[in-house]
Amino acid sequence: MTKLMGFLVIQSILLAWGHLGIARDIPLNPLTLESTRLSSSTLAPGANAELILKVQLLPGHHAYLEQFRLQAVPESALKIGNINVQPTVKFYDKFSKKTKMGIEKSATISAIIEIPENVLLGDTLYHLILTYQACTDSYCHLPKTIDFKLPVNIVSIDDSDKLNVSQSNLVKFEDSQFSQAKKKGWIYLILFVFLAGLLTGFTPCIFPMIPITLTILHGHKKHLTHWQGFWRSCIYVLGIAITYVALGLFAASTGSLFGSFLGHPIMAMFLASIFFLMALSMFGAFEIKLPHFIEQKLLKHKTEASYKGIFVAGLLAGIVASPCVGPVLISVLTFVAKSQNVVLGGVLLFFFALGFGVLFIVLGTFGEIIKKLPKAGHWMIEIKELFGWAMLALALYYLKPVMSDHHWHMLLAVVLISTASLSGAFTSNENLTQWQKLKKGWMLAILIVGTLILTTSFFPKLANVSSLQNNPSSSIPWQRYSEELIAEAKSANKGVIIDFYASWCAACKDLVAETFSSPEVQALKDKFIWIKFDATNSSDLFDKLRKKYSILGLPHIVFYAPTGKWLPEETLTGFENAKEFTARMLRVLVL
Repeated sequence: MTKLMGFLVIQSILLAWGHLGIARDIPLNPLTLESTRLSSSTLAPGANAELILKVQLLPGHHAYLEQFRLQAVPESALKIGNINVQPTVKFYDKFSKKTKMGIEKSATISAIIEIPENVLLGDTLYHLILTYQACTDSYCHLPKTIDFKLPVNIVSIDDSDKLNVSQSNLVKFEDSQFSQAKKKGWIYLILFVFLAGLLTGFTPCIFPMIPITLTILHGHKKHLTHWQGFWRSCIYVLGIAITYVALGLFAASTGSLFGSFLGHPIMAMFLASIFFLMALSMFGAFEIKLPHFIEQKLLKHKTEASYKGIFVAGLLAGIVASPCVGPVLISVLTFVAKSQNVVLGGVLLFFFALGFGVLFIVLGTFGEIIKKLPKAGHWMIEIKELFGWAMLALALYYLKPVMSDHHWHMLLAVVLISTASLSGAFTSNENLTQWQKLKKGWMLAILIVGTLILTTSFFPKLANVSSLQNNPSSSIPWQRYSEELIAEAKSANKGVIIDFYASWCAACKDLVAETFSSPEVQALKDKFIWIKFDATNSSDLFDKLRKKYSILGLPHIVFYAPTGKWLPEETLTGFENAKEFTARMLRVLVL
C-alpha cells in the first residue's frame, strides 16, 4: 500500500511537472516594444505629430492586424488617429479557417496624435496602451496589452513656430480612400494619373493648339530629324509639366485652403461657363482660336535653336490648356490637397503632364504625321457634336452643387430641349441617311425627356409630393447640431451620426438621394441620433468642430458609439453606397 501511494505521488509530480513544462513554453508577452519615436517632441496645444512604434514578434508567432489598438489613458488625454501597420503578411488562420492579415517578426506601427487645446504647458508624460493578439499554429494568446510612456514638451504656439515644427504633420486622420490608394502602391497611382493626362490630350479643346505647337517646335526649319523633333518636344512638354507641378505643390502646401477655393460657388460657375462656351463651339456656334496676344506670345519663343524659348512656350501652353483639362486636373489637385503631401503633389502632377504631353511629343517627333490624318468631313462634325454633349454634361455637373434642385432641373430641361432641337430633332426625313434618321430619333427622345423635366419644374409642389412619397430619406429625423444631443444619445443607448454638408457639395446630395434613402439604412435609423451641420458658410462653431473632427473637405460624417465614444476610425469622408454605409453603422453599434 505504501509503495502504491509512493508511485501515485511520483506520477502526480511528474505529470504536474510536465504541465508546468508545457506552460513554460508559452511566452508571457510574445510581442515586445523595441522603440518609440515622435516626429516632434515639442508641440503646441492643438498641434499634432506622428508617433512611430517599432515592435518585435517572437519566431513562430503572428499577430492579427485587426486586433491592434492604440489608446491613451485617459482617452481624453490625446487624440489618436487610425493606426498604420507595415509590413503586413497574409497567413491561413487555423482557428477561424480563414486567410488573415497580420505581422510576423518585426513591424512598424504609426499613428497621428493630437495634443488637446486645453493642456498645460511644460514637460508632460502621456500614458499609452498598445493592444494586440498573437497566435502560433498550435495556440492563441488572449488579447494582451503593452503600457508605455510618451514624453512631450508642450510649449506655446509662438514658441512652436520658432522651433519650426514640420508642416508635414498637418495631416491628421487619413481617410479610407487615400489609405486604400497607398495600399495599391504609388506605381498604380502614378500610372492612373498618367493615363488620365493621356486621355485629356485628345479632347477637341486641345486641337486648336496643334498647329501653333508644330510651328513652335519646328521653327523655320523645314527638315528636322526625328531625334531633333523629339528633344524639342520633350523640352516643350517639360515646360507644361513645370506649370502643373507648381499647381500640385501649391495644392499640397495649402491643403484645405485650396480645397475650399475649388469648392467655392464662384469657381464652379466659372468652370461651368467655360464648358458651356466649349460646347457651343463644338456645335458650330463659333470656332475656338487662341487669342491673338497669346498666339503672338507663344510664337515669340519659336526661334530655331532656342530651347529656352521652347521651354517658355511650354510654360505658357500649360496655362492655356488648363481649362481643357479642367475636370481631370481639378480631381487630381483635390486629391493632392487632401493628402497635403508635397512630394506626392509634385510627382502626380508631373506624370499627369507627361501623359497630357504624349500627343505633342508624337506630333513634334513625327511632324509629317499631321499630313496623314483623315481629312475633315461630315464624320468630324458628328464627333464634335458628341464632344459638345459631353461638355454640356460637365457644365451641368459643376452647376448642380451651387443651384437649387428646382432651378437646376429647369436649366437641364432648357439645355436638353434647345440642344436637341438644334441637333436635328425637327429635321425633315427627306434625303436622310440611316444614321441621320437614328440620330433624329435620339434627339426626339431627348426632347421629350427635356419637356417632361420642364413640366415637373413648373409644378414643384406635385414633384415634391411625389418625391416625399418615394424617397424614404425624408423620414430620417435630422436635428441641428448640439452637444446635448450627443449626451442624450448615450443615455438612450443610441449611436450618433453627424453629417457635415454644404449646399455646394455634390457628394453630400448623393448620400441623401442614394444612401440615406436606402431600405438598409432606413431599417437601422431608429438606433441612431441623426445630426446635420450646415457648413456652407464658415462660423466660429464650425471652425471649432473642424479642428476637433479634422475636417478637410465635405462630406464629412462622424460616428459615436452607443457608449458615447467618438469613433474617428469610422469617419466617412466622401460618398459611400448603401451596403458599405450599413456595414459601417453595424460596426458602430457593436463598438
